[in-house]
Amino acid sequence: MSNHNNHNNHNNLGNLEYVHITKTGGTSIEEWGQKNNIQWGFKKYWHFDKKLKTFDFNQKWHAPPQYFIDNPYQNKKTFTCVRNPYTRIISEYYCPWSGSKKLEKNDKVEFNEWIQNLLKNRETINGTPQHLYLPVDYVIKFESIQDDFTSLIKNISQNSDINTLLPHSNKSRKTKTKFTENDFFDETIIEINKKYANDFSMFNYEIKKIDYKN
Repeated sequence: MSNHNNHNNHNNLGNLEYVHITKTGGTSIEEWGQKNNIQWGFKKYWHFDKKLKTFDFNQKWHAPPQYFIDNPYQNKKTFTCVRNPYTRIISEYYCPWSGSKKLEKNDKVEFNEWIQNLLKNRETINGTPQHLYLPVDYVIKFESIQDDFTSLIKNISQNSDINTLLPHSNKSRKTKTKFTENDFFDETIIEINKKYANDFSMFNYEIKKIDYKN
């Protein structure tokens, strides 16, 4: 079976697959791959046209490998990118196609309610806990995505001259102002901490403490 090893500068990259967690810079990674004759994620969406064990949805390239009846990453080396759960869930809110596009008023109550509803909705891939995408062979972080990606690609390709510059791909919904972690209600933080408890601990992200007062 061909594995792209015949491409110049891409030795060993043909056996590398990208596992795309939502809102972690994945579009930039996929576009870099396409520029380098490597199809990852959405760029070969047909590869993921397989049945899932759980609920069904359109963007199967975002599904954790364990959700598939037949693992599409079988016999491949895999990598993924993870992100701080707090900033990731905000990015989900501002994503133009993940459900909040009708909320243009920038109302803090609606912002918090939308996040809480997403966290309680099991029938969507958006906001799926990141630890469910494990195991993968390599984990890079959104907060240091360029440096991490460069190290990974140069290490695997064994080519120190390969251009690893990621294209900038900002897919967020345009608004005049943007909410931050400081705009979370306590109840929202509690729900985030609960849903992503394993993400915080496994990927070493600091968890916000709630000061419970009677």
